[in-house]
Amino acid sequence: MSIDCGFENLFTIPSVISFDCANDPLEGGALARERYKEFSDIQLVAFPQEGILRDPGCEALMWQAMERGADVVGGMPFNEASRTDSARHIDIAFEIAKKFDADIDMHVDETDDPQARTLEILAERNWHFPVIVMNQVLGAGASSR
Repeated sequence: MSIDCGFENLFTIPSVISFDCANDPLEGGALARERYKEFSDIQLVAFPQEGILRDPGCEALMWQAMERGADVVGGMPFNEASRTDSARHIDIAFEIAKKFDADIDMHVDETDDPQARTLEILAERNWHFPVIVMNQVLGAGASSR
């Protein structure tokens, strides 16, 4: 349908890189990317929907997703159990992106909950990547700073 409407570039998040379903959504996205490659550029994001640390085995699945052809490393650090784990989540995503020379799609401050401030952690990191998409930064407007 997107191709019928003239979309030439699609960015999709098989947002279930988790132990429960492994990388099956990535496989489906890769099949669609191959099938429609002459019509559209489809990028796949290895996205840790349930958290990298909170979901046992997810970090390994993230590495596997990139090895299997994901284009972008995703992250949603607030979905971890603590601020320390959120920081580690960000570090892991950056380590993977660096290894694969990949862009990053980081969902930060996606709520107006003052405890959900992970953009600040992301900003503290001294990483140099061509593209870091800070997705769903809704909390910035709710901040008192």
